[in-house]
Amino acid sequence: FLFLWTEMGIATFITLRFTTELHLSLTEAAIISGASGITGWIGQIVWGTVSDHFGRKFSLTILTVGSSLSALACIFINSATT
Repeated sequence: FLFLWTEMGIATFITLRFTTELHLSLTEAAIISGASGITGWIGQIVWGTVSDHFGRKFSLTILTVGSSLSALACIFINSATT
């Protein structure tokens, strides 16, 4: 619940930051800031189903590995759109 409110607070101001500081169009900024909510919603459904079928430990292992790889992939980000 707290994460949801934090995400809403960040999404409110991140679009403004993307448009003013990074000079992205409003459409690009909205897509980037909205991606977190959309993927979170889809992920809750998908990973809930996976967890029901294969067990909590399996799902948490996959999510931990995926999260670690995503964090490492952030090293290769060169700009806001690539």
